[in-house]
Amino acid sequence: MAIPLSSLAETPGEWILLAFHIILSASIGIGNVVLVLAIVSSKKLLRRNNFLYTLSITLSDLIVGLGWCYNGTFMVIESIQGGYDPSGLFPMFHGISLLTLMAAMVDRYYAVQYPFDYTKNMTRTKVLCIILFMWFLSIVTNVIKTEIPRTSVEIFHAYCSLLGNLILIAIMGPLNLRLYYITKRQLGKEPATEGESKKRSAQLIIATSVMFLVLWTPSIIHCGTCSYFKICYKASHNAIHPFFILRVMNTLTTPVVFLCGSPMTRASLRDVWRKLCCKR
Repeated sequence: MAIPLSSLAETPGEWILLAFHIILSASIGIGNVVLVLAIVSSKKLLRRNNFLYTLSITLSDLIVGLGWCYNGTFMVIESIQGGYDPSGLFPMFHGISLLTLMAAMVDRYYAVQYPFDYTKNMTRTKVLCIILFMWFLSIVTNVIKTEIPRTSVEIFHAYCSLLGNLILIAIMGPLNLRLYYITKRQLGKEPATEGESKKRSAQLIIATSVMFLVLWTPSIIHCGTCSYFKICYKASHNAIHPFFILRVMNTLTTPVVFLCGSPMTRASLRDVWRKLCCKR
């Protein structure tokens, strides 16, 4: 059974670190719960494909944040072998966020580059199928890593980390720049209301993906050097592993970006607050 860090903390610095992780986990939980409530309580938001992707990212981030109550405050370390315990399960939800964010970026690129084709082809059913496939793929990957031998897991993990690096470098960065350029060039030609709506949704995805790249790149580089060159940062538990902490902090960026940058999300949240006040 994992030992709680509170029973091992002795110095003021260790207590401050423990308090930081508790506050971080609570902030992630509260922020993502608020964003989920804002989205699911608004039929207008649920009819928009980009908010379906956001809802999926928010749910997976919420699970990671709640899991950090355990992973960040107990003497545990994430395992590359997967598994059905918290140290193996919660990293799986990071993968779901990555895949869904990639799909959301491609979706926004398609929407602003080919708006007529997008409106005709990308139905809510197709978007939901894409999101469900992202969850299914991550779950299957975790099951495979759990069931195969340890030596095979290391090879499998090395190839997965290589694929992750290629996706980030070859797709995410250039797609961000391309999406930003298209948004500025094309949407100025459209009617103000329609153009502003598309521009805002694209900007939110760009901001989310930029924060993702900033907070995940150190972990991706470390994963590559550790898998291929055996140059690894060793830590006894998650709470003192800087790359794991940065990754978890990323789960707070989606609610911050959407609650601060989306007027529709804030309007939905105000409606929820008014309904709660009326019931009192």
